[in-house]
Amino acid sequence: HELSGGMRQRVGLARALSVNADVLLLDEPFSAVDEQTRRKFQEDLLALVENEKKTFIFVTHSIEEAVYVSDQIALLLARPSRVSEIIKPDIDRSISPDALRRDPVYLDTVERIWSSLRSYVE
Repeated sequence: HELSGGMRQRVGLARALSVNADVLLLDEPFSAVDEQTRRKFQEDLLALVENEKKTFIFVTHSIEEAVYVSDQIALLLARPSRVSEIIKPDIDRSISPDALRRDPVYLDTVERIWSSLRSYVE
């Protein structure tokens, strides 16, 4: 049987967590799933971070995803790749996921990152 995109992502995440490391690298872990599944996985990841007390280095091209799952975001410049800026979203994670995505601080952080990156995609 071939696994669905969502199941493959879950298996990959489970495999990563089975390694007893303090820091785990997740490279575009939710890119192969639909938006609803992606949001569920993001919530699951935040619960894992809270419960496991591990550090995740999470690579994504989605600004919204980066702001949602991160306490620090490193913006990388291309060729030669280097960190151009580190942003620490000041987000209230005690509110519901839906409320967080509408929160002005979340939205302002997304817009700030997009403004920083805009010059590199024009």
